[in-house]
Amino acid sequence: MDLLLGFSARSAGLPVLPVAAVLSMVSAALLVQRGMRIMAAAPFAFPAGRMD
Repeated sequence: MDLLLGFSARSAGLPVLPVAAVLSMVSAALLVQRGMRIMAAAPFAFPAGRMD
């Protein structure tokens, strides 16, 4: 998907692969952040609680 957005940036005169690389890093960071929020709000998996 990020590569397709990179190709759409080509019409603006921007290079395809660097734009796609930046978009993929941003989307990966957002997904990791979302996963961390979901994990922090999850109930405890063990009777002793979390190990943090």
